[in-house]
Amino acid sequence: IERDLPILAIGGGMHTLNLAMGGSLIEDIPDHGLDEESGRNVSGKHRIWISPGSKLASVLGSGGQVRVNSRHRNGIREAQKSRKLVASAYSIEDSIIEGLESPNHTWVLAIQCHPERQDEVPRQFYKLFRELADRSKDYRYPNDNHVQTKF
Repeated sequence: IERDLPILAIGGGMHTLNLAMGGSLIEDIPDHGLDEESGRNVSGKHRIWISPGSKLASVLGSGGQVRVNSRHRNGIREAQKSRKLVASAYSIEDSIIEGLESPNHTWVLAIQCHPERQDEVPRQFYKLFRELADRSKDYRYPNDNHVQTKF
């Protein structure tokens, strides 16, 4: 964070980012990805609202409503969100924050859904990985004159 590296935090990574920046969590949210009988993670689906004008909307091509997967037992609402972060997406059903970004960093994005599960999210979510890779190419080590790609 201090070095302003590009960050894409996914799922639990979004929770970790929020905690690292002074926020907290809601624990054990029912109906968000844990099958009570088997105890296994499963993907549910729900609708989220992506704020137009956010960095997330910019990467995806637009804001508005989309349907994504849901595989989490913990969550963040406004009361738990770090004051250093801005919410960029919300669950329409329960107001759980589904996207966060840092207004004080060049490219720090966090999303609750799992875009790596390509059959469970809209195709535009794949753009997040391309954007992270593109922005990572511009990363330079301090006191170094050549570009280093770090993944």
